[in-house]
Amino acid sequence: MSTSPYSITALRHSTWQFLTGKAISALLTFAILLWLVRLLPIEEYGAYVIMVAGMELVFALSGLGLPWLAARFLPEYHLYASGAVLAEMCRKLLIWQMLSLLFFVILIAILLDSYLAWVGLERFHTSVQIYLVVLLVEGLGRFLREALLSPLMLQGEVRLSMVLRQLSFLALIAILDFIEHGALPWIICAELAASTLGMLVAIILLCRRLRGLKDQLIQPNWSVPALASQWHIVWRMYAAQLLTLTYSPQVFINLIQRTLGVEATALFGFLSNLQGQISRYLPATLLSSLIRPKLMASYVSGGGMAELSRNANLAGKLSLFALMPLLPLAALGGGAFVCWLSAGKFMDSDLLLLGLMLVLVPYSQRQLNDTVAVASGHSGLCTRAAISGLIMLPLMWVMLQLDLGLWAAVIAIGLGHFLHNIVVVVGVARYGYQSDWTGFAKLILSVFVAYGGSFLLHLVSPDALISSWLLVVVQCTLVALIYLLCAWLVKPFTSSERNRINNIVKRRIFIW
Repeated sequence: MSTSPYSITALRHSTWQFLTGKAISALLTFAILLWLVRLLPIEEYGAYVIMVAGMELVFALSGLGLPWLAARFLPEYHLYASGAVLAEMCRKLLIWQMLSLLFFVILIAILLDSYLAWVGLERFHTSVQIYLVVLLVEGLGRFLREALLSPLMLQGEVRLSMVLRQLSFLALIAILDFIEHGALPWIICAELAASTLGMLVAIILLCRRLRGLKDQLIQPNWSVPALASQWHIVWRMYAAQLLTLTYSPQVFINLIQRTLGVEATALFGFLSNLQGQISRYLPATLLSSLIRPKLMASYVSGGGMAELSRNANLAGKLSLFALMPLLPLAALGGGAFVCWLSAGKFMDSDLLLLGLMLVLVPYSQRQLNDTVAVASGHSGLCTRAAISGLIMLPLMWVMLQLDLGLWAAVIAIGLGHFLHNIVVVVGVARYGYQSDWTGFAKLILSVFVAYGGSFLLHLVSPDALISSWLLVVVQCTLVALIYLLCAWLVKPFTSSERNRINNIVKRRIFIW
């Protein structure tokens, strides 16, 4: 049996640890989201949305491409380098990230007054100052989990750190609500305490794992990749990330606050958080910590573009398979769902949730396409693809002037991801990458058939039969059943792909 940390046995073990951790974390995160939107007044919740968006922007800016450096080279170091060399690589990455985060935190502190005046949030000055510390601590904790522990296939350690972080945050929110200290500064202090705990647990577990590998010897005929080749990938991916930020939800949230006000910001932030929850649990995103190292390892260990295509297509179709039925569900009951989740605070969301779900279609494929480009040595395609997104920010501004409201942000984000995918897929296709367009088309066909079937219920007046909520439940159930039936008939997955999935779960349950 293979002892490789990226073998099918290791992948199965890591997948179980990862999925259980994500399931627990998802429940905790969703509970935190609902508690905060119900606990905080709309103005304070809108301010919190701005802070979270700013934190995500700083994470992207301060990353310097280091997560991609770790994703590309840590699996190779883990396979071939000595334990000492691997530990030194992890140490350097962590130090670089810490220094970068410190620089951006200090820079923001200097410019804070001007920024708060620009977005009209001067009265939240103290809360934002505290949140800068959260930014630093959470940034290090996230880097440890996602950029260091995950590429090393240490999903059990990632699970423990993340679950403890979310569980402690939820417990502190509950305590603050009980003692009636649920103001924004107290919530931020609770998040700081939770982030500190998560970071400390992650760094302790990483050090323990690296000490366990100290006796690992370097493999014959392998040498440390040249520093120039490492940073060549880093700067290309960092440039692509910076360009992508111009049409990211985080940038648009700041523009929405400036032009549409705090209530629109709160609504878009809440919907973005819901979308983010769904996107994080799509297979390609959910399993990115497993899929990305596996894709990298399969290519560098001799599988080439054929193996890369095979794995990436499977992951991409799995994501769409999970996402597609959510689109008609959002169309049928998205507005009522948002109103219920927010306890009536957001009653006029219309079809905005559906719009954000449609954005997930290109987004669900983007990470995989970028990983294919990086693994095959064509990271420059990601930079060129990201350049296409430069038109999205001025396009959104024009749409705001045309009174499209929040739809301006939804359209710009979705179009940006779509153009990015086109450039990357067309580029890697020249080097032998083959997309399974037939399988993707079958998934799209299945969801259209399912949505069409839901209109059967409109042949009879809903008011004469059942309540509106019960109608939505029946429609959603019908959509899911018709979708699964149609997908079973057209078979978007090949027999080889179905066998691979069933072999991983050790059950012949995947029939599509």
